[in-house]
Parts: sequence; structure tokens; C-alpha cells
Amino acid sequence: MNKINNSNRLLVVQDLHKSYHLEKSEIRVLKGVTMEVLEGEIVAIVGPSGVGKSTLLHIVGALDRPTSGQVFINDVNIFTYNDVDLARFRNQSIGFVFQFHHLLPEFSALENVMMPALISGNEDGNIRQHAMHLLNEVGLAHRARHRPGELSGGEQQRLAVARSLINSPMLILADEPSGNLDKASSQSLHRLFWDLNNRINQTIIIVTHNIDLAQRADRIVELSDGRIKPEH
Repeated sequence: MNKINNSNRLLVVQDLHKSYHLEKSEIRVLKGVTMEVLEGEIVAIVGPSGVGKSTLLHIVGALDRPTSGQVFINDVNIFTYNDVDLARFRNQSIGFVFQFHHLLPEFSALENVMMPALISGNEDGNIRQHAMHLLNEVGLAHRARHRPGELSGGEQQRLAVARSLINSPMLILADEPSGNLDKASSQSLHRLFWDLNNRINQTIIIVTHNIDLAQRADRIVELSDGRIKPEH
């Protein structure tokens, strides 16, 4: 398996291209993206709608494969994995927080947090205890038995953050996490990300249109027409 060697670089993206074919036309979304993210960094990816931000995040998160190029996470070229092993890697190593949080409405908050660990086949008898600890960390321990429909939008996003942490991922990917929240809930969610970063050195990549959020990040990566704009 191809590897790179730099202990501080958690993520390395090399010459990433992604195209989609529609009937007789080809849509080129990513056109040679190269970037690095260090362990413990918070990186904001910004740019107008349609420039490839979410596509880049989905490929980095192993939800989609690139047309060409490589993605290394913790020194491993992830797209050398077959689909089964890639899904296992994604479940165990990457946490996701989406604008539409994709919580399971029929399960309680506690069960939603536990779900990725259960899917991974984790037989640790402490999963429930760990999930309760995470709910407490995001201020939702008192809502553990409530279903997502009984929670506010801000509470649902904090629940999604707790779920993203259950397998102790190397990397959290957040796609417009505060896009549907009011100002107070957005600020609360943003504080939660930075608290995680400060306390456990959590590496986080956030796709956002929120300028205030982006400016708080360690670094801003700006996409334009499928490419990263040079830093000034």
C-alpha cells in the first residue's frame, strides 16, 4: 500500500479530479485539488455554491471515489481499499456532521449516538456509557431518551456532533453544520467545535458560508471553479 511519511500531516490530498457524466456531456467538478491538513487543525473550506466544496468533502470522507488523484489519511492511501474495507475505514476513522443531520427519527438520542459503534460491530460493553458521556459533553444528557423530533434544531446538531465522536475518529468533516440554525444555536455549535479541538486536539474540516466561523479557523481554503485559490 502506498504511504507518505510525515507524522504531523493527518490529511494529504494530491491532484484530485472529479467528473460526472450526464448523457453526452461531462461535468468537471474538481480540477486538480491539492491540500494538506495537519493533526489538530481546524480548516474552513469556503467558496460560492457549486465550486466543489461538498464534493471535496465527500471524497475526503470516503463517501465517493475520485475520478483521479489520491487521498492519504494518517499516511494511508484510502482509495486502495476495496468498497467493504473503505466503508469500514470510514465508519471507524471519520465523523460526519451534515447540514441535514440524518438522525434516525425512530431511535432515541442515546441510540442515535450509539449507532455508528453498533454498525462497526464494536462489542465493547461500555458503548452505552461512552454515548452517555458524549451526550453530557454536548449538553444533552437530560435529553438522552428523547427522539430527534422532540429536540430543537440546535440540539439535533449537537446530537449529530456527539454521534460523530462515538468511534473516536481521526477526522471530523462538517458540511454547512450551522446552515439551518439561528444565530444563538450557530454560535453554540461553533463553540462546541472549538472546545473539542482545544480539549482533545480534534482535527476538523468545515465547509461553510459563515464568514465568522471561517475566520475563527486555523486556516481558510478557498475553492473557485474546482480549484484551490492561492493563499495571499
